[in-house]
Amino acid sequence: MKENTLINSLLIWREPLIAIVFAALGLYWIINSHGILYTIGFGFLITGATLAYAGYQRIRFKRAETGGGLIDFTEGQISYFGPKNGAIFSIDEIKCLILDQSNSYSKWIVEITAGNKVEIPTNVKGNEVLFDVFNNLEGFQTEKMLEALSSSESIKTVLWQK
Repeated sequence: MKENTLINSLLIWREPLIAIVFAALGLYWIINSHGILYTIGFGFLITGATLAYAGYQRIRFKRAETGGGLIDFTEGQISYFGPKNGAIFSIDEIKCLILDQSNSYSKWIVEITAGNKVEIPTNVKGNEVLFDVFNNLEGFQTEKMLEALSSSESIKTVLWQK
């Protein structure tokens, strides 16, 4: 059975597309209305533009889920269950976050306070939850992470340290 690439593309881009429609409605109200609807239009425009940018960042982060294992995030706990190993740790335990692209596949290396390192493939099933986890780290720079992910260089990049 042939997959419909248009539907798949729309599903991937649904967050930014909905946000753009939201912003466009706000712009329409700004241009064609007066009074309270004119004012509300500015709120819609700003909110839609912000949500579209956030959705675009999520798309840049997401990888095809072809890696081994599964990752889950529930109530501050990150659970990684890989084919050979796994770990359960909290956000507060993270000491250092490294993106390693020096091998044939890229992986996150998460150093936790117990002195252990957890290696998580970037394309693990459920990888999109890590976007929110990483953004909860104090002082974390999202744009630096997204640039490192899109880089073709085979290096290790320290993205965050406590």
